[in-house]
Amino acid sequence: MRENRNLVVAAAILVAVGVLFYFFDLKGPAKAPTTSPTPQPSPVLGLAPSQIQQVVIHSKSKVLTLALANSTWTYSLCNEGVAPCAASTADATPSAQVFQSLAALRPSKVIFGAPEGLPAYGVDKPTTAEIDVKGSTNQQVTIIVGGKSPDSSSYFLRRQDSNDILAVAVGSIDALLAFVDKPPVPQPTASPGAAAPATPSAAPVGPVPASP
Repeated sequence: MRENRNLVVAAAILVAVGVLFYFFDLKGPAKAPTTSPTPQPSPVLGLAPSQIQQVVIHSKSKVLTLALANSTWTYSLCNEGVAPCAASTADATPSAQVFQSLAALRPSKVIFGAPEGLPAYGVDKPTTAEIDVKGSTNQQVTIIVGGKSPDSSSYFLRRQDSNDILAVAVGSIDALLAFVDKPPVPQPTASPGAAAPATPSAAPVGPVPASP
C-alpha cells in the first residue's frame, strides 16, 4: 500500500509540474524575438585617406588630377582627351578634403550582381563621372559614377572590379565633382609687412559764403 501511495504522490507531482510548465512557459507572455544588428555596408574605396596618393576625376569633359607626394599637394586641370597638362601647387586644406571624402564614401544600399544589368544603372560605362584612385602601395581603384536613383537621392556607383551596384548619397558625389569646376587653387596671402592701402581723407570743408 505504501508503495502505491508513493507512486500516486510522484504521479501527482509530475502532473503539477506539467501544468505549471504549460501555463508559465507556453501560455506566458510572448518572448521578444532576438534580432542581430544589420551589418553596415563596407566603404566604397576601402582605403584610408593616408593610403591615397593620387585621385583623377573625369567629369564634365574635364580631368582633374590631385596628388600628394613628399608632403606636397599638386593639381592639374585639363580638357578630356588632351595630353596631360602641367601640375601646379594645390591648396592643402581642400585637397585633403577630397581624399577624406573619398575614403568616407559608404553606400546606403548595395544591389548585388546588378540583376537588371549594368546599363539599367548607367554603370556599364561612366555616365556621370569616373574616379581613378591610386594608393600609396600601388593599389588601383576605379569608381564608375552612373545615373541617379528614381527619387534622385542617390547616384548608382560601381567599382570596375565588381558588378555590385552601390547607391551613394547625391550630395557626397556632387561635392567631389564640384572640384572639377573649382580646383584647389592656393589662396593668395598678404606679404608680411605689406602696408595697407591708405584710405583717402575727405577734403576739408571751408566756410560757406554768405548769400547776397
